[in-house]
Amino acid sequence: MVEITKATTMGQMSDYDMGIANVLVESGMHCVGCPSSIHESLEEACQVHGLGTDSVLQSIRHYLVGKTA
Repeated sequence: MVEITKATTMGQMSDYDMGIANVLVESGMHCVGCPSSIHESLEEACQVHGLGTDSVLQSIRHYLVGKTA
């Protein structure tokens, strides 16, 4: 399993698991498919959207752990 961190780019996350996009949308990040977001880190994207990076990262990790359980 790849470790997703605050520095992981949106593109890397989508390449790893497209289901992460659903987690991001549910967190309030509605521009997940925007081509300009691909190079943004998770932390940068959260800042732009006024979201707590730690909370979003926890949701992503919870999703990924649930897939392997």
